[in-house]
Amino acid sequence: MAKLIWIFLRNIFENITAKNNRKMDSLSTDHDLKLTADMLNPIIAVIYNIFHPLRLDFHNTYVSYKAALADSHGKTVELQDFWALASSEKYDHWDSLVKNVYPRKSMQHEGLFPRGHDPFREGNEEERISHIEALKSNLSKDSALSAAETEVDNFLTSYYALKTSHAAKEKLIRDLAAEVKTKSKICATAMYADLGYLIWKFPAAPDTIGGYFNVSEIVSTTAKSEGGESDELTIAVPNGKSVEGDFVFEDATKIRAYNPGGETLYLFTKAVKETNPPIPDDAMALLPEDDKQIIMYTLGVAGNRYFYIGNKGTSAGEIVIDLV
Repeated sequence: MAKLIWIFLRNIFENITAKNNRKMDSLSTDHDLKLTADMLNPIIAVIYNIFHPLRLDFHNTYVSYKAALADSHGKTVELQDFWALASSEKYDHWDSLVKNVYPRKSMQHEGLFPRGHDPFREGNEEERISHIEALKSNLSKDSALSAAETEVDNFLTSYYALKTSHAAKEKLIRDLAAEVKTKSKICATAMYADLGYLIWKFPAAPDTIGGYFNVSEIVSTTAKSEGGESDELTIAVPNGKSVEGDFVFEDATKIRAYNPGGETLYLFTKAVKETNPPIPDDAMALLPEDDKQIIMYTLGVAGNRYFYIGNKGTSAGEIVIDLV
């Protein structure tokens, strides 16, 4: 038999913010400001003195987390630009340095570029790098090609420096995400305790109690099963996949989409139902911690009735959808 939990024993603050840092930041800041405004009341001063440092600690960590996400996104773009430059300039430059020594179609040239530049452009990043590493190794066997070897070596050095920097940023994000989660739960517990304390002190004045919280946001984001008004839909998005957001919508339907994870997600619609469709180039990007209101027809062609969320990243993501 399933264990039943009395609704009043559920920590509503934790329930509605466990996967939504933005919401915790909003609710905790609102609660803190309302306590600050009534500091002359000794009852409220007791609550404030306990809650304020907890809220401040969460907020500062959350700001650091968002800054790290933005910085990491910049590193990702930098790595993409690095590969784009390689494809448009570097490969031709290496080739020309080799042709300065050995003519095109010569045995030496063909031995270094048996399939032209295709191996450097095809496959995933690891496969492309392995081909470039092989090219460097072959160039090092011929002292006449030292200029080309130096250029390729410089490219690889820059690439690994970028990857090392990006990996450090990713670790920082993981560490901060865990810290934000822990501190969000601490704040939620403190707000739940504050609610209990206020009920004890003002048992006959529910409006007074509610005045210290953003009741409208709490109710609007609380599940209907717990007495709220929310129809929030949380969808897991595996890395390297596109999944369907299975809800009925019209062209003019407006949604609120929030990305609580560490991967950029891509939103788009299709005219027909597909399994794991490719992410189109014009899909709308939803960066980590982005919170957007979106009209559905802007995600594709008017009349499309299938909504998808794609994840190009290396780790699983999640999106929270709510009808506006």
